[in-house]
Amino acid sequence: MKKQHLVYKTICIHTNEFYIGIHSTSNINDGYLGSGDVIKRKIKKYGKQSFIREILFIFNTRSEALLKESEIVTEELISDALCMNITIGGKGNSCPKSYNSPESNLKRSITLTGQKRPDRQGVKLSEEHRYKISKKLQGRIPHNKGVRTPEHIKQKMRGRIPHNKGEEHTLETKQKISNSIYHDSKKRMVSVDGISYASISEVMHKFNMHRSTVIARLNSVNFPNWEYINTEEDAQ
Repeated sequence: MKKQHLVYKTICIHTNEFYIGIHSTSNINDGYLGSGDVIKRKIKKYGKQSFIREILFIFNTRSEALLKESEIVTEELISDALCMNITIGGKGNSCPKSYNSPESNLKRSITLTGQKRPDRQGVKLSEEHRYKISKKLQGRIPHNKGVRTPEHIKQKMRGRIPHNKGEEHTLETKQKISNSIYHDSKKRMVSVDGISYASISEVMHKFNMHRSTVIARLNSVNFPNWEYINTEEDAQ
């Protein structure tokens, strides 16, 4: 059978993260999901059954597919927090690391955080480095904001089993959750990068984030500039 050259989009049904790539094959239903560094880690974490692949375009030549990929996977798309691509499209697997933009390198750095790497064993991020990452990620608007979820994705998500089902929270995690609920219920003021906000809801609207993301950052040591503000009322 003649080879076909696909431009595809792989979506994680748990996180809505996506990856766009090209694939040359004689069987368009071969189940190929992608080979990028980030997506391989996600597949390992969630399992292949947690991903769906959409075929965006089919071409007769690989060069045509590469050209279309270059039009879609731009620096702007890569800057999307949900995008798992770390380099611009159109280069295939031959794109040298030196070609990566600072944005791509940052995403790769964040993706690799927490992995066991002998050359980085014992090395911790400085406060300045953490601050830079925090600033880089702030204010990003999701690529699918305002876009309705396709019916076939809804069907995939219905009845799915949460990836953490059966896992029990540690006492430390339970305490953090308890504190977060308490802080939220009291509508405490919070500070982000030295700017005060009246409530978590205000921060959500300012940075276009989900409530769980804001609360997670307020309780994370990785975001030292996100914190609750102690008021006289709290001290009573």
